Amino acid sequence: MAEDIPEAITEVDDQAEIQRVLAEYCHAADEFRFDDFEALFTSDAIVTALLAGKTYRGPAEIRAFLEKQPAEMRGLHVTVNPSVTVSGNEARARADFFVLVTRGDSSVVGAWGRYRDRLVRRGDRWLFAERHVETQWRLKDVALVR
Repeated sequence: MAEDIPEAITEVDDQAEIQRVLAEYCHAADEFRFDDFEALFTSDAIVTALLAGKTYRGPAEIRAFLEKQPAEMRGLHVTVNPSVTVSGNEARARADFFVLVTRGDSSVVGAWGRYRDRLVRRGDRWLFAERHVETQWRLKDVALVR
């Protein structure tokens, strides 16, 4: 039956599913759903946090990096301007992000930057194989976690 589906429709479906994965990354991180967060990565995934100057390997190490982020930098992650290119069972995505955090009785931008991703299809799911977090700016009132 899959052979009856025009390729353009399948690609649009893949792009929509990948955008859902990009969003779920933010939701799982913001809602402290670390098991769901960890499940978004392949077993050999890497995340490079350029600002921290470190690469994290495998879902458990990636999760540990997220879990140790200071409370002052936790907030609402927002991903915008996603651009997704699908090629078979691999995809490239890039998007901009910002994080809203609380300071006093206000919400402020805590950081902003870009994500550069490589995702792969595993069965009926798309997962992060690589994520490069290119933070362009962040508040300086909290120590950087590496």
